[in-house]
Amino acid sequence: MCRSETIGELATALAKFQGALEGVAKNSKGYGYDYADLAAVLDAVRPHLAENGLSVVQSPVETEGDGVALQTTLLHSSGEWLSSTFAMPVERGKGMSAAQSVGSVITYARRYALAACRGVAQTDDDGAVQEPAKKADSATEAQLKKLWSCARGYWGDDAKEKLAQMLERRGLPTSTRELTRDRASDIIDQIGKLADTGEVI
Repeated sequence: MCRSETIGELATALAKFQGALEGVAKNSKGYGYDYADLAAVLDAVRPHLAENGLSVVQSPVETEGDGVALQTTLLHSSGEWLSSTFAMPVERGKGMSAAQSVGSVITYARRYALAACRGVAQTDDDGAVQEPAKKADSATEAQLKKLWSCARGYWGDDAKEKLAQMLERRGLPTSTRELTRDRASDIIDQIGKLADTGEVI
């Protein structure tokens, strides 16, 4: 994280902002879970930002490889600022153009970075780290077979790497055998619907 030489006034304003802000309610559905979309997060924070002389700027920046990086800067009317950069890989699935893939990643990154740097309660199911499945609740062999069939059908030769990235981003075990039955079912559903929506998950 980068910052201005002083951040005293910004820190005071941010403390007041966080004291007035409540958690953001989930308002969207996707792939078997509910989540607060970018618009909901922005609607929740904008009035309180303005009241405390705060503003935010988010813009894509150059990064190495095939990923996308987003720079988020929190500004105060005094001229003080805090800035951080969040990089993510870009997944391109069937039916998605390169532009759609990049746009989805940027939206996803904006939502998480905006919530994180302002202390907004992360209410997304995919923001919570999940514990490995207990043996009795582990995904069945039939589920695992279907999961891998869907993954290979969607990502082809990159299935193992892409599936691991998906699971890691959602705070799930990267080994599919550690998934619960419910989580395995959710992932199967997500992969099946990903090409239709183009949203990175």
